[in-house]
Amino acid sequence: MTASATSQSSPELLELAAVGALVVAATDTTTVAAQALRDQLTEISDLSAAIRKLAGQTNLLALNASIEAAKAGDAGRGFAVVSQEVKQLSAQASTTAAQIDERIRLANEAVMANDKAVGELLASVQKGAALLGRMVEQHSGDHGEA
Repeated sequence: MTASATSQSSPELLELAAVGALVVAATDTTTVAAQALRDQLTEISDLSAAIRKLAGQTNLLALNASIEAAKAGDAGRGFAVVSQEVKQLSAQASTTAAQIDERIRLANEAVMANDKAVGELLASVQKGAALLGRMVEQHSGDHGEA
């Protein structure tokens, strides 16, 4: 849109152009926010992987402790109980990590759906901006001939 075309445009066309610019800016902000969310989800996923790894190591330690408790016989009974409790905690940590992973998967799906919707919105706004530009040029041409 040229400066002379803008100055000759109707207030409604100018307002429409301003609204379009606001929508594009909001779309850009949404895109940046979605990327920040994806980054956070990646970090959470890394933390969940660390929890799963710790749970696996803890489970192995509990298994080794159970073996040593069995070797110790009666003297190792108390240690066997503790070992069983540690094994249960390890299983709970693994289950929690799996639940976190599922939430991450669902959140990633929502982010991807948002990305698609924002992309469609931006394409529509760009179409509208092109149409608006043609209308302004036509309006300016109509007023310039008068």
